[in-house]
Amino acid sequence: MNTITLPKTEYRKILRNQADLSREFHQFRSVIKIALADEVTDQVKARLEKQSKMMDRGEGKRFKSMREFSQYLKNL
Repeated sequence: MNTITLPKTEYRKILRNQADLSREFHQFRSVIKIALADEVTDQVKARLEKQSKMMDRGEGKRFKSMREFSQYLKNL
């Protein structure tokens, strides 16, 4: 493993940038969530909630293709 030596100022700058990016990402995520809330139908919400509950219980699925995955989601 390689070790890199950075000046403290550089390290703090990196940490500040990381915090800024994280904050901006969360703001962006909340804006997208609000903007798309009206476009998601109740039927789609129900399917996604069902899938989320299954994942919370630890039920996992493997798919061989994207088409198989799409078909699975439609049949939930």
